[in-house]
Amino acid sequence: ATRSPSRTLRDMSLFASAGAAAAGPRPIVQFKTGKMSLVGSTLTPEKQKGELAITQSEDGLMHVTWTAIASGTPGDDLIVFPNEVVLRRVVQCKDAYAMVLSWTTSTRKIFFWSQELRKKDAATDDYANEDVILAAFNRTVDNPPVPGSGGGGAGVGG
Repeated sequence: ATRSPSRTLRDMSLFASAGAAAAGPRPIVQFKTGKMSLVGSTLTPEKQKGELAITQSEDGLMHVTWTAIASGTPGDDLIVFPNEVVLRRVVQCKDAYAMVLSWTTSTRKIFFWSQELRKKDAATDDYANEDVILAAFNRTVDNPPVPGSGGGGAGVGG
């Protein structure tokens, strides 16, 4: 079954809560991810559950944040500009949906792995949901909403 295209990625969040809304700007795009470390050519997942999100602050700046679910405190809060970063799938990783956030202006890279839930009957290598979120993430960074517009730069179903 497919989801309604009228739903935004914001509606897909499993982490929305009244307390989170008061803590800061509402995420435009967000999804469950863990962090990974790269040693040599090997990516190793960290066990901590988290959330990668894009928010827009009151001053119009776009923030990419990674928040540990257990603490609710952002571990990373990075201000990004259009065409400065890109989130890509690491296709060489065969046993998970690994991603790399890389900067076009430097060699900096941060690795993540998807912690999105799978439907009971879905194949373990069915990453259509992640592909949709990844595309929305990159569109939102490169085409941020006009500040104060109520934002849904992604505005895609999922």
